Parts: sequence; structure tokens; C-alpha cells
Amino acid sequence: MEEEYLGEAAVLIPVMMHEGGPHLLLTLRSDKVATHKGQISFPGGLREEVDATLLQTALRETEEEIGVSGNDVEILGSFHDFMAVTRYRVTPFVGVLKQDLKISLNPREVKSILEVPLDFFQKHRPREELHRRLGREMTVYFYEYQGISIWGLTAAMIKEFVELL
Repeated sequence: MEEEYLGEAAVLIPVMMHEGGPHLLLTLRSDKVATHKGQISFPGGLREEVDATLLQTALRETEEEIGVSGNDVEILGSFHDFMAVTRYRVTPFVGVLKQDLKISLNPREVKSILEVPLDFFQKHRPREELHRRLGREMTVYFYEYQGISIWGLTAAMIKEFVELL
């Protein structure tokens, strides 16, 4: 039986190509957003009525948060949905950003960006902790990168993305 959810959301896992190899672009959420203040995440958010598809949600949110238009993203595909502890079903899409792209942060939503080499995630397994949330036990993943904690749903998506590669 599929778990009940409150709504749908989508994120973009942005891949940036650099001389040293591919990097994942992550955002540090501002203290002004409604949820997940100060956490590391991928650009994304809740599906709205204007979004015909979840891919449109991911691209709209990416443009709102970091100023990257859907025209500047080559979508490689998506993988299975994740259930957030907030009971939203989240669909991740993977996309390569065009070279020499200008990132323009929306300060209401994003405090800064973080570019992490993909090989960091390939070389470091995440730490796992069992947490009890909303009456059930779940594994929570944590990556530590240069003193920054990447954890929760974002870390779970990264872990599965790396395993798919």
C-alpha cells in the first residue's frame, strides 16, 4: 500500500562540469524560508497549479531560487520518488547546467550555493543514524564536506544517485 502524502514536490540535482570533473550544486537555504531553514538542499519545492508536470516544478523552482532558466539545463532524467518526513512526495530530476552560467541567488530563499565534486560523494560513504520521526524509525544519512553537514533527504538522494552511477 502506498503511503499517504500531503502533496507533490520536485527538485533538480544540478550537475556542473568543471575541469576537475562534475560537481553537484547545492543551496544553503536562507533563514527566511518557511521550512528547512539553514539546511543544505537542492533547488526545488512544491508543485503549484501552474506546473503541468513535476519537471516544470523543478525547473521553475530552480529559476526562482538560483536564477537558472530551464533553457540552461540539459535534463538527463529522473529517478524514484522520495517521501519527505513532512509527508510530501518528492521527485528528483538530474540536469547538467550549461557552462559559464551566471548564478543569481534569490536572497529570500537561498543564502549561498555550494559546489561539491561528485567524486567526493563517490569516495565517501554517508554516516547513517537511526532516527524516530513521526512515529516511525528511519535511517538518516549524513555527509560532512568542509565542515558543512549535508543530511536528510538531500543526502539520501545523493547516496542513491551515486549508487545509480
